[in-house]
Amino acid sequence: MIQPDQLKAVGQIVKQHGIHGEMLILFSLDLNMIPFSFFIVEMDGIFVPFFIQQLTMKKNRSALVQFEEINTVERCRPFIGKTLYLPADIIPNDEDAQDNSMDDLIGYAMIDQHNQQIGIIRDMDESTQNILFIVQADDKEIYVPANASLIEDIDDDQQIIYVNLPDGLLYINE
Repeated sequence: MIQPDQLKAVGQIVKQHGIHGEMLILFSLDLNMIPFSFFIVEMDGIFVPFFIQQLTMKKNRSALVQFEEINTVERCRPFIGKTLYLPADIIPNDEDAQDNSMDDLIGYAMIDQHNQQIGIIRDMDESTQNILFIVQADDKEIYVPANASLIEDIDDDQQIIYVNLPDGLLYINE
């Protein structure tokens, strides 16, 4: 049986993509130099390996994944929001395997689903259980939940985070 101390969290499944069981994942770790053919997911308290049928990198921190035998919307639903793990012994313990944290996004531009720039992430508010991006938009600060389900993509090369925000979220404090 796989034990939690044998694993390293490497990302999260954010949402279902398409109708053939593909899912969008956001990585918390740079996996470019690490060979792997499966992810481990905790299902009902048990860590279970799921073999990758297809993995398509979108940007530096996101990809589309399809697991073997998970080929419908219904079959991928239980995975949404789950953390992805790899065996800790395949992950190097040096500076090349540096964790990506939300703090790394300070200074990134935030772009919404309409391709409009919201502003620049200036800080993080970690004073509550729900972490918030503090975004400088013109002459005001906007608080946006730092929730993986709202993040569509992260482009580290251009320092842009793409989000899909619910209608009215940006105007809550007005």
